[in-house]
Amino acid sequence: VVISASHNPYYDNGVKLFGPDGKKISDEIQKDIEAYMAMPMSTVNSDDIGRVTRIEGAAERYIEFCKGRFPSRYSLESMRIVVDCANGATYHIAPKVFRELGAEVIVIGDKPNGSNINEGVGATSPGALVDAVKHHEADLGIAFDGDGDRVIMVDEKGQIVDGDELLYIIACYRKSQSLLEGGVVGTLMSNLGLERA
Repeated sequence: VVISASHNPYYDNGVKLFGPDGKKISDEIQKDIEAYMAMPMSTVNSDDIGRVTRIEGAAERYIEFCKGRFPSRYSLESMRIVVDCANGATYHIAPKVFRELGAEVIVIGDKPNGSNINEGVGATSPGALVDAVKHHEADLGIAFDGDGDRVIMVDEKGQIVDGDELLYIIACYRKSQSLLEGGVVGTLMSNLGLERA
């Protein structure tokens, strides 16, 4: 179970459910759960419910997983990167990933307090990232949203590179390397220009 407002303010928190395979549950199972939620609820004694356990080393394992996806032929050494964590889920992971890959990292949006998620920072409010990239003369900026599943980038001039542009850049690169198999999947909100390009 993930409690998240995604890219919205904290008061829009909702629940995302994942199956044992780590993927979101099907719409059918979600509807069944919602039907149960609409029924009258009863409670059980606290001794009769499960216990929360912490998975030790989970953050470190995830950092290693992320670093393992970065091609070894590239290096972030000598790069200055601003990372905007939206005061959300990535605040203690993303900066470490980029630092451990060799970058000099300037972090913003890394002080969550329970109600400041996405507040004036993050992928849906990239102004702070633009300002920080310009101020620190960074090579680029990366902003996540509150739950870390959206990203916006900013180039060294402070120009925003949105999701459609990122898809285009990645697709063009993969095509140039003969790695693009089939088409590119977007959403209904993807720009028509991306589709035509």
